[in-house]
Amino acid sequence: MAAPRTAPLAGFYFFHFGLLGLLMPYLPLYLQARGLSGGLIGLLMGCFMGTKLLGPPLLGWWTHRRGDLVGPLRWSLAAVLAAWLLFVQARGAALLSLSFALFTLAWNATLPPFETLTLHRLGPAGIGRYGRIRLWGSVGFIVASGAGSVGLVRSPAMIQYLPLAGLIGVMGMLVCGGLKAPARNTVRSLGPAPGGALLRRPGATGFLVMVFLLNLSHGPYYAYLTLYLEGLGYDARHIGLLWALGVAAEIGLFWAAPALFRRYGRRRLLLAALLLTVARWALIAGLARSPVFLIGAQILHLASFGLCHVVGMGYVYALFPGPLQGRGQALYSALGFGAGGLAGSLLAGLLWSAGWRGEVYLMAMFAAALALVVAWRTLPGGGARAAAPAA
Repeated sequence: MAAPRTAPLAGFYFFHFGLLGLLMPYLPLYLQARGLSGGLIGLLMGCFMGTKLLGPPLLGWWTHRRGDLVGPLRWSLAAVLAAWLLFVQARGAALLSLSFALFTLAWNATLPPFETLTLHRLGPAGIGRYGRIRLWGSVGFIVASGAGSVGLVRSPAMIQYLPLAGLIGVMGMLVCGGLKAPARNTVRSLGPAPGGALLRRPGATGFLVMVFLLNLSHGPYYAYLTLYLEGLGYDARHIGLLWALGVAAEIGLFWAAPALFRRYGRRRLLLAALLLTVARWALIAGLARSPVFLIGAQILHLASFGLCHVVGMGYVYALFPGPLQGRGQALYSALGFGAGGLAGSLLAGLLWSAGWRGEVYLMAMFAAALALVVAWRTLPGGGARAAAPAA
């Protein structure tokens, strides 16, 4: 369990990603029950990724202008609440679409500044402990998606309670993320920075290119893995277990992160994680018919997402210090999970439509290999191994 000092941080991740675990699987069913067409449902679900390109940079710009994280974060959390309440009360496609777009815009914007607060709360000596806080986001995702599945098995009519469940998630984010201010020196350290300083940091451009390529490689995984495995003959129950296995492996990695940071340091961990990512996509592309190799590929989610993200947070903290931190986090989110994930999904869609199946994951493997080369050639090692006191 998170220590009392970091419990609000863990709580925010729990509710933020719990909300994702609720909405990604079940929001289409709720929208369908409200009578929306399939095309409009697809458009609204696309807001999750599309607004990642706008929300984080906008809030990062506002944070930079104010030299303050807490105020913009609290306003963004309040906007999440207001937009959700408007969405569940909206009538008509236009108002419903506008309110949901505003909700996802504000919701996506909250994570980068909160990541910044988390890293500042931990400090340089505690960056390795980030994983033990972030794992509660994965736990929240599993709890929400699992509870939704159990509820719908008992009665499909339970989908009508999705607005209430979503409100609980939003309120949890608001309490954990908006009502506990960081130390005063955290706010002072985020004062205005020179406009061009962000990308002049040694290794910053290479890091962002690597993050883009890494997330591009995950596009086919998130968009088409279920369809791909169905085509290979796996049933829905086994596919669900394989997805859960990936999240469980990710949680294990987050827990082990402090010891890994102490022993190996961030550069070696990142290169190892990227190499394992290449191996993961190769296994899915060529050996997914074998349950043994497929299980191994899913366990490697601990590297392709878990380890890459934990080490990525260490690099964000090191490459974008002080006044650059908020905008660095915004770029990490927008270029990686936003632009990279969107580009990967779109490219995978084009290839899938052209008849590619396993070959789509060869494309992912190639993108991950490019990310590995970029990281190896451009990223600094960070000197001494990152200290990571036991949690």
